[in-house]
Amino acid sequence: MVLLPDHLQELWEKVKSGHLSRESFAREQARLLEIYRSEWCNAVLSDGVTDLRSSLVREAASYYDISDLAAVERYFSNAVMTLQREWQANVNANYRASIENFMRARRLYMS
Repeated sequence: MVLLPDHLQELWEKVKSGHLSRESFAREQARLLEIYRSEWCNAVLSDGVTDLRSSLVREAASYYDISDLAAVERYFSNAVMTLQREWQANVNANYRASIENFMRARRLYMS
């Protein structure tokens, strides 16, 4: 499986070598990002809910049997900041293994 960053890196190498224009890279990057965004959105939308965040909040509340959706929403908001701090403290973004280890430790990555 080729990860999106790897695919984009390959494309950028073509720009650096003169085989692809920056404009073509930007178009292909936008196209690939839209495909990934669409796939992820479709995968997590449930029960006819069309708002991604609402769907995720409802799914988490259901999974953990929490009736207070506002409490789950607050947890989500704090989780982003917590994850960002942990990422900055523990990940060397120049090394794929560092990223994969971080994600595996948090069960965010499936290999």
